[in-house]
Amino acid sequence: MYLTELQIRNLRCLGSVHIQPGPGLNFIVGDNGEGKTSLLEAIHILSRARSFRSNSGQKVIKDGETELTVFGRVAREQQPGYSMGVQRRKGELEFKLSNSPAPRILDMLRALPVQVISPDLHSLLERGPGQRRRFLDWGVFHVEPEFHAIWQRYHRALLQRNSALRSKQPESQVTAWNTELVVTGQRMDTLRSKHVEALREKLAVLLQQHPGLQADLEYQRGWAADIELSDLLLSNIQRDRQRGYTVAGPHRADIRLLWQGKQAAETASRGEQKLLISMLHLIQAMMVGEETGARPILLIDDMAAELGRDYRGRFIAAVAASGLQAFLSFLEAAQIPEEEARGVMFHVKHGQVL
Repeated sequence: MYLTELQIRNLRCLGSVHIQPGPGLNFIVGDNGEGKTSLLEAIHILSRARSFRSNSGQKVIKDGETELTVFGRVAREQQPGYSMGVQRRKGELEFKLSNSPAPRILDMLRALPVQVISPDLHSLLERGPGQRRRFLDWGVFHVEPEFHAIWQRYHRALLQRNSALRSKQPESQVTAWNTELVVTGQRMDTLRSKHVEALREKLAVLLQQHPGLQADLEYQRGWAADIELSDLLLSNIQRDRQRGYTVAGPHRADIRLLWQGKQAAETASRGEQKLLISMLHLIQAMMVGEETGARPILLIDDMAAELGRDYRGRFIAAVAASGLQAFLSFLEAAQIPEEEARGVMFHVKHGQVL
């Protein structure tokens, strides 16, 4: 799966853009503010109908314009391709998928899965567990068809239980939601645990090709390993009532990233952290492609930031070997290691792509 054509109109500083990317590495070069990140942003909007830089749909529309459009054609190996389109106007959002008469956001997500590796990827280590759960659940969503519905059921029940706790309802009204939380929560935990174990195995295989790099993952399910979730919800009832929310469960799950056997956030340099997190995103994207046949597209912004030439070369080589289509942005072509510069080159200047 890869984009063969991308058309953009009125996205930030990009007025009218029409490119034909290659199926492998696509290098995007340009100074700050010229529009290279907006090019990556357009692909993300095509997949998810929103930007990875802003939650506001209006902010991405070019100044002075009233609507933006992103259109793309997707090719698939040994299967028919299809076209996709997203159009945003004031307060309105429309998306189209040629092989679906009435597409939903979920259909767009599955039709064009994208994995973003942005300059702020350190947030995976520095922010709370919610950021790491989102990373984990992106992969589980794509490889486990049942996960999204289970996740929704769990969080609906959690919302109702927390509402009962905050409004001081009788204990029976609180515990009435326990069964649904247990059934869906245990299944979420099983699927997440399976995904992390697969990530660990593939990370170990990849690092065998890079002597000196030692990294690992640890999965934390959100409650103690020596107690059943059903028992925990009952034993925690008074604490939950005091705090007004459910203290423990799968909604508190987390993963720990280890470097040289210790927490990466505390022991790895900024460059080592970026390499580790980038490798994890790459491995997860490869897993999704292998298990579903829908090979994600990598959007890698400002690849050279905090990543020395050696680590940069290692990662670009790993991306090239993955066979995934990737879009990598750089300030200048000199930042791309010569031995890895095999791909299509796009130059962005004043909102134009050459």
